[in-house]
Amino acid sequence: MAARLSTANYRAVLDALSYPGSGKKLAFENGDQGFIALLASLLDQAVTLADPNGLVHQDNITLLQTPMDRPEKADFIVCRGREKPSFEPKLGTLPSPELSATIVILVEKIADTIGKGDLTLRLSGPGVNGVSHCAITGLDEQWLRSREQWVSHFPLGVDILLVDDVRVMALPRTTKVEIV
Repeated sequence: MAARLSTANYRAVLDALSYPGSGKKLAFENGDQGFIALLASLLDQAVTLADPNGLVHQDNITLLQTPMDRPEKADFIVCRGREKPSFEPKLGTLPSPELSATIVILVEKIADTIGKGDLTLRLSGPGVNGVSHCAITGLDEQWLRSREQWVSHFPLGVDILLVDDVRVMALPRTTKVEIV
């Protein structure tokens, strides 16, 4: 059962990265948290995790079997969207841009339609058919300003996964994001 859920969540992340701005449903059992199920599908002993906001309970850290590190060094960083970023993540190097961080940001609500959240975003770039819009509740605008700096020297940058209670949405480094 756990392997099936992990595979489904990995597929949801791949689909979200392929189609930026589209929310994809997470698979998890009743009583579980969607973002923990998502982390379980992405993490292993070969990568590191930072949790600057203390969102992952110690029991789940043990279950994930992933070494912990500082946000500036971690491969994955999990954060609360309402709190401003207080770190500079790994951006990779020109020979190895894949050595950058993936930031998982917990938000209150992801909506595929305009006006259904605190922030309305206009997305364009690879994977977006022309221009797409989405709405996010629970994301401080500073995340988007910081992201703009982090991805300004492509192919360096970060990929961001926004996660609410039941869905994941991706903002890959290749996507242009504007606040409407």
